[in-house]
Amino acid sequence: MDWLERLSKVFGCHPIEILDYGVLAQNEREKILLELFRGLSDEQQQAFLKVTAALAKPELILGIQKVQ
Repeated sequence: MDWLERLSKVFGCHPIEILDYGVLAQNEREKILLELFRGLSDEQQQAFLKVTAALAKPELILGIQKVQ
């Protein structure tokens, strides 16, 4: 348990997140974003990814078919 607590401090997360094998969020906003995304249907996730790519890197939107 000691090493788990040390690692969680380094990564800035809760110890259970290390054992969960999930993606570690770097801050509270990322945690909220991950929770919201995981609650979407597959179709909604695809739409979300397309919109996000258009906002972040408009040149990528043309190349996105289906992100797995």
